[in-house]
Amino acid sequence: MTSARKFCRAHRVTSRQDYQRVFASARRESGRYWTLLWCANDENSARLGLAIAKRYAHRAVLRNRLKRLSRETFRHIRDALAPVDVIVMVKPATAHASPAELREALEQHWRRLVKRTAASDAATNRKREQP
Repeated sequence: MTSARKFCRAHRVTSRQDYQRVFASARRESGRYWTLLWCANDENSARLGLAIAKRYAHRAVLRNRLKRLSRETFRHIRDALAPVDVIVMVKPATAHASPAELREALEQHWRRLVKRTAASDAATNRKREQP
């Protein structure tokens, strides 16, 4: 694994304050299996936070699999994202979905999020450039 693909601490949402900020001011990207909450951050790269609830993924094995999948797909798309904090949450349907369905749905969310963050990042840059 190259260093660019690692999922180090700098690429994670770690503090309670950061989680609270995202939950309070987030934009939402939602589908059948996943919900992604995101908002801009002051860092120079995108960061991932996970909120995989026992309520929807009862077994630890499933929760760990969902977290692993989230981290893996994020690592591959991270460089294309604007500097945002993203929190990934699951919905009840994830417990009965196949791994391929879950991966495809999450990758689709990431693609949409890349487009949305690029658009909002461009708008923010335009505002900064105006006197």
